[in-house]
Amino acid sequence: MLFRSQFGQSLKALLPQALLGIARSIYSPHYREARREKRLHTRINCASNLIVEAAKQCIVSGPFAQMPYISAAVGSALAPKILGTYEKELNPLVESIIASQPSCLIDIGAAEGFYAVGLAYRIPSLAVVAFEATSEGQQLLRELATLNNVQDRIQVRGFCDQASLAQCLQEAPHNTILICDVEGAEASLLDPQIIPHLASISILVELHPWEAPDIKRILTLRFQTTSLVTTISSVERSASDFPPQLTVNLSDSLKVDAMNELRPPQMEWLWIEPKGLS
Repeated sequence: MLFRSQFGQSLKALLPQALLGIARSIYSPHYREARREKRLHTRINCASNLIVEAAKQCIVSGPFAQMPYISAAVGSALAPKILGTYEKELNPLVESIIASQPSCLIDIGAAEGFYAVGLAYRIPSLAVVAFEATSEGQQLLRELATLNNVQDRIQVRGFCDQASLAQCLQEAPHNTILICDVEGAEASLLDPQIIPHLASISILVELHPWEAPDIKRILTLRFQTTSLVTTISSVERSASDFPPQLTVNLSDSLKVDAMNELRPPQMEWLWIEPKGLS
């Protein structure tokens, strides 16, 4: 510590103020973290390019395996979706949804359509209403739907508010599934006191506690009398999660990097199912 203190004093004496400011920024924790993030993104991009090429732009594993996919994603990383490891914790639930053969899916925050198109791909009779607020997401969703010949069964709509959700649910059949990923606006949409139909359908909602810290407790209380509420937690990826059927020259560390979904390490979802159906 004495040496570092003396070195710092000597540096202050020798360097002009402008260079001293640069030196401070270079050795600051924020700078080092930014550099680390940049290196990680570079590694992920390189690995993603190799994966997309090797997979021939088809999903490799998971519930939507072999489904053709576009070369872009909205609000998330592309490689985990191509690999089929994206939200892998939900795969058993997604398969159970497919087995139940719902008539309708309402997907709020559909992005480019991973679930909206994926479930339409797996369930030939499924009608989908996909709400996506961004024009980029809407365009990519239509491209992905057309690529998989399900465009006639998917309605692409814009921003979803309480009124549009209530109307959509009023017109939907009883065996409807709702997927909600709205970046912290869950509480404003999912209120069965305001939209009673919510209590009679199954809902998968991604939580965003950094946007709405009390959201899990709020939703659990709202649905506890009518529904069974189950928490699903994310699990850290390891090289063993990488689909073995994809031949690509990547080290184990790069495989893990490629599965990075570029979001907080601990994610949670609620599966809200009417008690009569559970």
